Amino acid sequence: MMFISIKTIITAICLTMPMLAAASPTGSTTPPTTGTGCQNSGGSVQCCNQVQTGSAALLGLFNGIPLTAILGIPVGLTCTPITVVGAGTNSCNQQSVCCTGAMSGVNVLNCTPVNVAL
Repeated sequence: MMFISIKTIITAICLTMPMLAAASPTGSTTPPTTGTGCQNSGGSVQCCNQVQTGSAALLGLFNGIPLTAILGIPVGLTCTPITVVGAGTNSCNQQSVCCTGAMSGVNVLNCTPVNVAL
């Protein structure tokens, strides 16, 4: 079993906090509710099997991303992009979401539900 010292954790937090502050969006914090709104805000519309709140258990899915960047953030799991938005039909049988965070394979950070049919 691997043990991490308190000093290591505090150092990691101190080193990542400036990056998180610099990467924090400014302006509106209201997430888009439609697929078109998502694309207009720079996000990507995804169809995800699950959306969970970020936790230490999910850290292994995002190589190189600090734990502090994942905790408490909605994480889309096993996602595929939805490329046709606003056609009046939703081909996603799981959960349609707008993701504005980093992507690691089929998993995406910062995903909020959207209606892609609008």
